[in-house]
Amino acid sequence: MARSSQQKPMFVPSLPQETAQAARAVFSIENLYLAIGDGLHQLLEGLSLSELDSGSAFHPETLTRLALLTVFQYAEDLSDRSACTALDRRMDWKYALHLPIQYPSLDPALLCRFRQPLVGHEARLQPFQSLLDRFAAIGLFGRGKRDVAASGVLEQICRLNQLDRFQENLCQAIEVLACHQPDMLRTLAQPHWYDRYREGRDVKPHSAVEQKSYAQALGADALHVLQTVTRVADSSIKDLPEVRRLAEVWAKQCQLQENTVVWREAGCELCPWLAEGGPR
Repeated sequence: MARSSQQKPMFVPSLPQETAQAARAVFSIENLYLAIGDGLHQLLEGLSLSELDSGSAFHPETLTRLALLTVFQYAEDLSDRSACTALDRRMDWKYALHLPIQYPSLDPALLCRFRQPLVGHEARLQPFQSLLDRFAAIGLFGRGKRDVAASGVLEQICRLNQLDRFQENLCQAIEVLACHQPDMLRTLAQPHWYDRYREGRDVKPHSAVEQKSYAQALGADALHVLQTVTRVADSSIKDLPEVRRLAEVWAKQCQLQENTVVWREAGCELCPWLAEGGPR
């Protein structure tokens, strides 16, 4: 028994009994995340995940969970914010990660902090690539999908986050106009807004082409709001923090080319969210 315990990576705690009981009461044995939780030590055996954190910014246990959560959010096309919400609500994820039922909510900025040092560093990405290969082998990314590049995973998640935050800013601007200028909002609102910007809507365009198309649609809607505000609103409306922030983000992530909104995908060095002072 002692020998078996020594073979387990020390950064992976045992599965809490209350989590095991709760998850098994809800999910069948075929649930892949339960299978991951049952074999987590074997899945991580021999991996040097500490190499993902050259600056020792994270406790080893936290680093492991962030790496695993990044794999899960990629598998389900989730932004950082949506992934942290899923972690709060989904018992199968808590089972897979060996978390207690009452695990505290995770700050989405931690996922960005985890990814940022990896972008563009192929050598540093190798342990994460090995982790992805193991999850691909058990079918987490779909049947037959074995060739999953670590750099592509980071790019996919970053695009989803840019879209998620852009949509959030646009929603906030629309909400503040509803409070301060409801009549103006009625005149500029487009029919598709009632679905696209409803509360709680996740951004989930999967392919890079779909993401670019969705980004340009967001950019066109944001430009419509900003141009209308500039044309008809007084300075007090233009200076509202939500409106100013939308204008700043649009300028960084969009541009007009022959009256067409074009999405300028931002890397870490141009990311408007990191420009706020970096993930906290």
